[in-house]
Amino acid sequence: MEHGDVLVVDHSPLVREYVAETLWNDGYTVRTADNPIEALMEILLRLPDILLISVPPADLRSAKFLNCLHGAFADIPVILVIDDVNVAQEFVAQANIVAYLVKPYFLRELRACIHTHIRLSMRTA
Repeated sequence: MEHGDVLVVDHSPLVREYVAETLWNDGYTVRTADNPIEALMEILLRLPDILLISVPPADLRSAKFLNCLHGAFADIPVILVIDDVNVAQEFVAQANIVAYLVKPYFLRELRACIHTHIRLSMRTA
């Protein structure tokens, strides 16, 4: 049973593939991107049900990407993965940020977050 389409954006190939494999094993369709440019290309191909994006400190590309999402793809729920909780406050007004996780996080937190927000977005669609 397919649970939804998740786009995982992380600059670390190890983390990106680990998260993707975990979510795929949970029944999600998973696509990955190394950076915001690749993510935008994936979004243009097919809108995901949810976007999971890791935002490195002081990453201007991620900030611009989230601004772009806020304007053109405001309906896509976004979960931020960040190193510092203070960074989350800078991004909250951008895009449709529904939650954030601070590194290191537990997979059960990630799974619960994705499951909850995909279900909520499907109810409002």
